Amino acid sequence: MAGHVVCIAVVITAMTAFSAVTNARPAHDLTPVQDSAKHVHMQLTTELRAHLKQATRQVLCACGGCPPVLLDDCICATARDLKDELATQMLAGRSVDAMVAAYVAEYGSEHRAAPTKEGFNLLIWIFPAIATLGLGALFWARATLLARPRDERAQPDDALLAEYGHRIEGELSRRGKP
Repeated sequence: MAGHVVCIAVVITAMTAFSAVTNARPAHDLTPVQDSAKHVHMQLTTELRAHLKQATRQVLCACGGCPPVLLDDCICATARDLKDELATQMLAGRSVDAMVAAYVAEYGSEHRAAPTKEGFNLLIWIFPAIATLGLGALFWARATLLARPRDERAQPDDALLAEYGHRIEGELSRRGKP
């Protein structure tokens, strides 16, 4: 009985800790922007905004408080500052690829939204196709094997079955069973 009480107490403690972690608020500012004049990325033209969006869709927010979310979709204050930094670089004439490369160089490759298509990362892009083809071939081979008529399938040898039958009968008679 005492073991059950301890077990229940451990489960309740774990559930409480899990609930506290999942319901915790991020430690960064999520307040809406009142004055858009403070933020460079909100003052861009439509064309420049499209280029900024292209860049911010390739990297993840680097604030540390957000779950892995695209910088374009993140609403925290750090994301707004990072977007301002990228917008300033864009206004200075940097290309989208150069901005993304600089961002990844500063914050690390784990902040890239998708792995690059080079080196070992190429395996991540190719493996699903290889696995699909392999499983398709396996399924096709198994289906054709099962679809063959029964008379084409390998039939057991009658002489071999008779020999095994005699062995089994001999073993059973030695053990004293009919």
